[in-house]
Amino acid sequence: MAKTLDDLQNLLSRHSFPCERMVDAIVATTVETTVYKNPEGANSLQILLTIDRLNNSVAVEVLRAFDLGDSAHKEAALVCLLTATGRTALLQSSLEPEGSVRLRIDCSLGKNGARAGEVLAAVTLLQLFVDAWYPQMTAAMQMGKFEANQVPQLKLPRAISRTKPASSTARRANHRNAEVNDVMR
Repeated sequence: MAKTLDDLQNLLSRHSFPCERMVDAIVATTVETTVYKNPEGANSLQILLTIDRLNNSVAVEVLRAFDLGDSAHKEAALVCLLTATGRTALLQSSLEPEGSVRLRIDCSLGKNGARAGEVLAAVTLLQLFVDAWYPQMTAAMQMGKFEANQVPQLKLPRAISRTKPASSTARRANHRNAEVNDVMR
């Protein structure tokens, strides 16, 4: 169970996620992606974790998943984003005033903290989501159309709910690529 930022950092580190503390209120990790390119053009995704006391949760979020600011077809991109988040359980998206898309998953913070499996699942789901939807978001932003049926509904690997540390990067990658049942029950 994760109750503090130190707990979150330890949990991620035990599962081979590189971590850094930012301004004493955020734990950041960066994961590699296979298809997705961040707004800077790199195959990586920065995920931030914070304790959201107001909502009694651990917020797992990406601040700039997509940048619609210079998009030729913002309306199509927004429809694609709504379709994508509607097909992905637990994921919330929001459009910032400058045109960046924020993605967020809240993990309930019970009296003993957030369940380790839920936090790991949230990090993995964000990574799976951007890789799965990047081609369609790019098509929507550039051409004004997308094919939602080309993307399967995302479900999380059951193995992610285990809190036992991964023994290797390859094992973690295999868990992320598997399509199995939702662990958030």
